Amino acid sequence: MNNKVLLLKGWVVGIQNVEEWRERTIKIIINLINKNKINTIAWDGDLLQEDSFTSIIPELLLKKKKLKLIIFKKKSSVYKLLTPGFSETDEYGNFMQNFNFKNINFKVVPIDESKILNEKGKTDFLKLGLEGYKYIKKYLNNKIIVARMGMGYIAKKEFEAVENNENKEYPKIIIIDIPTVRKMNDKIETFGMDNMNNNNINNTNLFRRKRKLGIIGIKQLNTFKKYLELL
Repeated sequence: MNNKVLLLKGWVVGIQNVEEWRERTIKIIINLINKNKINTIAWDGDLLQEDSFTSIIPELLLKKKKLKLIIFKKKSSVYKLLTPGFSETDEYGNFMQNFNFKNINFKVVPIDESKILNEKGKTDFLKLGLEGYKYIKKYLNNKIIVARMGMGYIAKKEFEAVENNENKEYPKIIIIDIPTVRKMNDKIETFGMDNMNNNNINNTNLFRRKRKLGIIGIKQLNTFKKYLELL
């Protein structure tokens, strides 16, 4: 398992000042890739959307064409990623579409619905996210970096589960929180804003420093300042 994995997590709608945010975020992601020799990007199968964290992916692939993509998607929705030109509008009016995977090394990992349905027979996105972690540990690597670009209730529960890791099902992770602002229902939400003025991540090799960080399970790095104090 020689895959150096960067797992992307974030808000899928409502990111503000998206062009400026995207430019800054891509620089951070590229630095993470270069410093840690990342060769694999993974995420939970969210489609391309203008104000989503997924909007960084096309430009990221232009800059790093040799990256391998691992995309987790419930089995019945895999076609959305494999059908060229696919697009849809959700019940809230949000338009989303497929990515252009031409000449890209990618794999869509279908997640069986029986593993991720709740008691009402609907998709449990917490379970879906955790199935992704299980796959990563089993087939890719036991130590990964997670870049978070926003976090809601389900994501918080997901990280709690990974932190507890009672059955040793999930990989050890290093978390990097990327400053992100979104607007939902006329309410402004901020995430990772304490990191806004610190660019020292440019000089950070996270994989080589994992021993010094003393990571066991999950290591919450809420600000780059706190992170640098651990080095």
